[in-house]
Amino acid sequence: MVSHSTITELTEALATVWRGGPLITPETAHRLTPQSDADAYAVQAALGATMGWWAEGRPRAWKLGVAPVTAAPIPDHCLMASPARLNESDCFSLFGIEVELAVRLKRPLYSGCRRSEAALAIGETLAAIELFDVRAANWQQLPRTFLLADLQMHGRLITGEGVAGPWQSHFANSALSVRVNDQVLPGLALRHPMGDPVSLLPWLAMHAEHAGWGLVEGDVISMGSWTGMFEAHPGQRIEASFENIGSVSLEIDAVVTGGVPT
Repeated sequence: MVSHSTITELTEALATVWRGGPLITPETAHRLTPQSDADAYAVQAALGATMGWWAEGRPRAWKLGVAPVTAAPIPDHCLMASPARLNESDCFSLFGIEVELAVRLKRPLYSGCRRSEAALAIGETLAAIELFDVRAANWQQLPRTFLLADLQMHGRLITGEGVAGPWQSHFANSALSVRVNDQVLPGLALRHPMGDPVSLLPWLAMHAEHAGWGLVEGDVISMGSWTGMFEAHPGQRIEASFENIGSVSLEIDAVVTGGVPT
């Protein structure tokens, strides 16, 4: 197990980058990498408390990952409404893009809930874009648990149009179109890898409750990628549209900075 002092050191290193400091070097990232998912989740919670990310004392939004199933709480300031725009004061080390569906709960979800209960707890399904960023250099070579501690590389979550009501099974097969500067982006799978992302919500309910937060009415949950991650660049506008659900867009004017690793 990683020692408490190592968890504290990683939390402080990540916080420094979030505050505008240089990227963590690969060597430091490997040295501080959590040895388990539990340690990575401890870093997530400590980082949120250190940064004061949650005005209500708990996350209002989550991102889910698959294979294996993982999660990260989203900072309040990382939630954006479509059409969204990143300006030149926003600096990122990476503009990784994933198109997703997100859901907003209309009632709490508790540990031990069934998939059917999770589906009925959904009050709205939304088109979404997740922007990925990372707080260390050479992210492709970083261990999985480091990236998990780093909020699963979360940068921003942009939510767009949607439909009200509980989850419908045909949402998972909704036709998706992705355009970059009005050109259709080829070569994407355009499908959720699990086919039934709602089946992940009982696990998240258990995880969030174990973390001391729980899932309540109004929480937004990003359900995992329909596209896999592709890289965008300053000057691009990304627009995605799910048939019978809605569209979402992000325009990037921000600058990319690799930072100076420390």
